[in-house]
Amino acid sequence: MRNILKLCIFMLVLTFSFLFGPANAGVNIVEVTGRAALSDQYTSDELRRMALEDALYLAALQGEARVDGFSFIDEMTNLTEQVLVRPGDSILDYSLLEENQTEHHFEVKIRAVTGHIDDACSSSMKSRLHVYSPQINMARNAPAWSAGLAKKMVSILVEEIDKSKNLEPVNQMYMSYDPVKAKSVGSAMDYNTIMTSSAVASGDFAVAPRIEIRQRRENMGYVAKSKQLDIIVHVDVYDHLGEMVTRKSFPVTHRVGFEFYLDTVNTLTAPSRDNLLAQFSEDFKHFIMNFGQAFSCRPVTGKLTLDKDNRLRVDFGVAKGVSQNHLAMVAGNDTPWTVLRVVEARMNSVFLETLDKRQDNADFDGKTVRFMELGQ
Repeated sequence: MRNILKLCIFMLVLTFSFLFGPANAGVNIVEVTGRAALSDQYTSDELRRMALEDALYLAALQGEARVDGFSFIDEMTNLTEQVLVRPGDSILDYSLLEENQTEHHFEVKIRAVTGHIDDACSSSMKSRLHVYSPQINMARNAPAWSAGLAKKMVSILVEEIDKSKNLEPVNQMYMSYDPVKAKSVGSAMDYNTIMTSSAVASGDFAVAPRIEIRQRRENMGYVAKSKQLDIIVHVDVYDHLGEMVTRKSFPVTHRVGFEFYLDTVNTLTAPSRDNLLAQFSEDFKHFIMNFGQAFSCRPVTGKLTLDKDNRLRVDFGVAKGVSQNHLAMVAGNDTPWTVLRVVEARMNSVFLETLDKRQDNADFDGKTVRFMELGQ
């Protein structure tokens, strides 16, 4: 009998594993109904809360469940098997759809958003990076030929960004970038403004490279000195409002020759400039490749604006890959996260509404919203 019981428990756990195994990663929308049995021991508010708790538990189970099992032996040496099913997903937000009382139960129907806010790379939205003319600071002792090396690095920057799946470079190297002017322009953008000022469209980014070059000497005893070329490339990235979103720096040093007392020896020991250029270029390619991968995985965010019709708007849309029914999240007032849904998508703007209609749109005016990929 005991073996039959253990077999039944094993089959039960196996069944739960198939039914409640991990769902698609990401965020899901589910609709569930929770129930609480009617009883004179509880008030209507208590029954409503119990039914809501049941609905939230069922919603969390929809995405992922964790099945734990254990056994214990009592004083009479009876073996007891226990199975515990716990939700593996979190409830990010929910809205109350319907309340109903039947003959035997109080029922609450909810629409919930479950899942995890994952920082792993999952973005499929393409970002445009406007690459502006670099600011080159060369020390007086830097060799003249290193200016060409700086231009080569900017060329590599554009080429490597272009190879990234979710990044698109825009060559703006005929002009320099000024974040102060970009802030003054704001979101009032048209073609002429973009082409003649330090400003990019909403949802785009400006890349302002800065390159520092200097040469230094290191003593190698009494006989000679080693000449080192130090180059630091700063990649500053700004949003359309002129706010810096990230800064990455690439410092690299290579020996460019020796300094002996005899000029002939100096000439013979000088490394090939072509070899130096190849070394610098290869190192910088790896840096930009890693930068592109990291930047393309950044969460897609936008600033919420309350328009005159009391609707929440973000100033980029279909052109950036955002479509109707896309989910977005913003830090809420009463909950850690509030979920919004795109209800209208235009070419360069989207309109969103909160999942819970009881929320006041004015509370979210000016907040940053993070777009999610719906994992259904």
